[in-house]
Amino acid sequence: MSEKLRFASRRHRLQILTLTPKSWSVQKATEFFSVSKCTIQCAQRLKEYNRIAPYPDLVVHQKISQEMLEKVKMVSCDDDISMQLPDKKDYVSMGKINVCQKKLILCNLKELYDEYKMK
Repeated sequence: MSEKLRFASRRHRLQILTLTPKSWSVQKATEFFSVSKCTIQCAQRLKEYNRIAPYPDLVVHQKISQEMLEKVKMVSCDDDISMQLPDKKDYVSMGKINVCQKKLILCNLKELYDEYKMK
């Protein structure tokens, strides 16, 4: 099992680790399988809530809409809120073609959020 564990993906590793005996402590399991304490604890939680050898679900993250990105860009690029850096070397390249000058935000995040809500 420990040989299989070495080359397995994270999902398969958790699935294998749920097979550890309940009598083993976290410390003994981490030493035997050479994995982190956090990984063993995660496998134990999976075993407790699901069953032995469950296949962990993929985490689905919410995507930010293009409309929301445009609104944030509009507020953050406002000259009242940010200042463009003057040096020629102060730029950020987004891909090979798109190059933008760096900007500094002139207020704290709370004020920036309030401004965003107003606009």
